[in-house]
Amino acid sequence: MTISVPVAEVCVVNPKLDTKMAADDLVAFVGMSDLDATLAVATDTQKRRYADVVKAYTSFEDGDLLVAKITPCFENGKIAQAAVSTQLAFGSTEFHVLRPIGDKVEGRYLLHFLRRPIVLKLGENRMTGAGGQRRVPARFFDELEIPLPPIEEQRRIASILDAADALRTKRRQALAKLDTLTQAIFIDMFGDPIANPRNLPVYSLGDLIKLRSGSGLTAKDMKPGPYLVYGGNGVSGAHDQFMFEEPQIVIGRVGVYCGCVHVTEPLSWITDNALYVYQIKANLNRAYLAAALREANLNQFANQAAQPLISGSRVYPVTILLPSLEEQIRFEDAMQAAGAAMRKLSVSDESVEALFASLQHRAFRGEL
Repeated sequence: MTISVPVAEVCVVNPKLDTKMAADDLVAFVGMSDLDATLAVATDTQKRRYADVVKAYTSFEDGDLLVAKITPCFENGKIAQAAVSTQLAFGSTEFHVLRPIGDKVEGRYLLHFLRRPIVLKLGENRMTGAGGQRRVPARFFDELEIPLPPIEEQRRIASILDAADALRTKRRQALAKLDTLTQAIFIDMFGDPIANPRNLPVYSLGDLIKLRSGSGLTAKDMKPGPYLVYGGNGVSGAHDQFMFEEPQIVIGRVGVYCGCVHVTEPLSWITDNALYVYQIKANLNRAYLAAALREANLNQFANQAAQPLISGSRVYPVTILLPSLEEQIRFEDAMQAAGAAMRKLSVSDESVEALFASLQHRAFRGEL
C-alpha cells in the first residue's frame, strides 16, 4: 500500500543559501516571465552579478522546482523545474523553491503532482492576503500530502506523464501555428499592406464602413443566459438577451486592448466598450474586412490618455487594401479551410487533454 506524506517531508521548502561567491561572479537569473507553464521548465535568459542579486532575490539551484506563489500566476500553473546555465541561480521573490531530499521523491514525479488542477485549487484556497497580492504560504507544503511509492515506481510514473505531456505540448504548438495562419494567408495573397507590392487599390475605412458603439451592459446587469457578450477585449460574459442574430465585426473601443478585432458568434450582445461595423460597402467581404482590420493594427491610433480610446473619427482615416471581390472570396475560402483544420486539431487536443487528466488521476491513485 502506498503511503502519503506531506510534501515538506520529502523536500526542503525555500532552502537557505549556503554557497558564497565573489561579488562579480555571474549567476543565472530567472524572472517570472522566464518560467514556461506549458513546458514546465524555467530557463535563464540573462545573467547578473552575484552581489546584485544575493540580498534582493530568491536563490535556488539547477534542478530545483520553482512554484509561483502569487495570484494569478499560481492558479495559471506557473510551476516548473529549473534548467539553468549555472548551478546556483536567483529569481523572482514570488517563487517558492522546493528541493527534493535524496531519494525520497523524484523531482519530475513531484512536479507532475504539483501541477494537477486539484492541487492548484487547494493552493488557491490556502492563499493569504487580499486582492492582487494574495499568495500561497510556505506552510501549504506542510499540509499538502503526496502519495509516495518506491523511487523506481515514481520514476516510471514520471516518464509516462512526461511522454503524455510532450504530446500535449506538440498539440498546443500546432494550434498556436494555426492561429497565425490568418496573417500568413493574408500576406501571401495580398502582400504587405504598407508596401503594397501588388499595387492594389487603397481606400480609407471611412469610405468603406460605418461604425457604432455597442449598448451599455455592466457585469452586474448580466443575467445568466446562453448568449455571449462582447466588450473591448472579446468575450466578457454571457446574458439572457442578444442584440444581433448574425455575426458582427467588433473593434475594442476602450482600454489597453482597444483596436483589437473580433468576429462575434451568432446571437450576441456588444457592449459600449466596443464598436461594431453596422454598414459595409457592397464590394467588401466580411471575412476579408475583419482580416484587413487586424492587419491595420488599430491600437496604434488610440489616444494616449491614461485610458486608451479609439473612435470612428480616429479609425476612418486608416487605409486598407481593396482587392477584387473575387480575390476576397478566395481569401474567405482559404480561411474557412484553415478554420476547419483548427477545429479538427482542437478536437484532437481535447482528447489528449482528457487522456492526460485521466493518466494524472490514475498515476497518483497507484493505478498506472
